[in-house]
Amino acid sequence: MDVKLAQQRPSAGSPQLSPSDQKRKIFVGGLPVSVTEHQLKEYFSKFGEVNHAIMVTDLNTKMPRGFGFIQFASEESAARALKKDRHFLCGQWVEVSLAMPKQQNSASGTSKLSLQARPFYPAT
Repeated sequence: MDVKLAQQRPSAGSPQLSPSDQKRKIFVGGLPVSVTEHQLKEYFSKFGEVNHAIMVTDLNTKMPRGFGFIQFASEESAARALKKDRHFLCGQWVEVSLAMPKQQNSASGTSKLSLQARPFYPAT
């Protein structure tokens, strides 16, 4: 019998980010549905060079979900943007925070509740 140490695999939907990439990526929440990726990139460019601006959309309706991500070219640019926890963008206050990788159970679609649920056995 061969015994091997289990290792977590990166999820298929999102590539694994290096620690330095994680410090350059921020989450932007509370975005108005009218905001475009171009406007998002343009606004955050005042904090430094923006590599990517992504608006998250619903897979079925293709409508914006009200949040997105910005990846800066440097950690310093991300830190400048994070100094304020709220920004006024296209007539609405939005919140920013350091982007966190998806948790293993949320990536697989399994909620914490279902992991804690006990099986139901009817009385016989």
